[in-house]
Amino acid sequence: MGLRCLAIFAVLVAGSPLHAAEERREADFSVNFSLGNIGIGAIVPFDGGGAGLEGSIAFLALGAEHNATKIGLWISPVHFFARPHWDGEDEVLASFLNLTFYWNALSFSGLHFGPFASVNYLFLGDTVHWERYVLTAGLQMGMRWEPRNFNMPLFSTEAGFRLVNGRGAFFASVKIDLVVILLAALLNEND
Repeated sequence: MGLRCLAIFAVLVAGSPLHAAEERREADFSVNFSLGNIGIGAIVPFDGGGAGLEGSIAFLALGAEHNATKIGLWISPVHFFARPHWDGEDEVLASFLNLTFYWNALSFSGLHFGPFASVNYLFLGDTVHWERYVLTAGLQMGMRWEPRNFNMPLFSTEAGFRLVNGRGAFFASVKIDLVVILLAALLNEND
């Protein structure tokens, strides 16, 4: 019970400064923040080989969104991928340059839908893989917490085209933010 109260209190305290100044003008930009997310999806290469499940974990994403146009940017310092290697072996790699551009073409009460494009580069496995990259473009839909001038994603789904080291594939994935997982764990624990 004590941890549940602490978790609820932490969420309320974190959001309260954002609502405190009622006379504050609406800012041009909102801050995007996420502790990270965990995702799972399917990847199907266009040439037919190496289809399978793909897992991902991203940590500490920051960004900004222009409030009038709903165009935004996310930057994440580390993103782990676990995917089938199209030449036979599975692989787990970490990328250290991760950018996502998006446009929430439809946005209503925390729900959003629109196109996005992302790049993942500077992969590290056994060594630094300078030649590896992942370019992704598609549509995303999700839900986020939106107190004034602040955006925190809760979950999202994505589907589209992915170019992995020059090889094209279709992909679809579901992601859930680490904050949701932590709060669920705290609220469901038995005292």
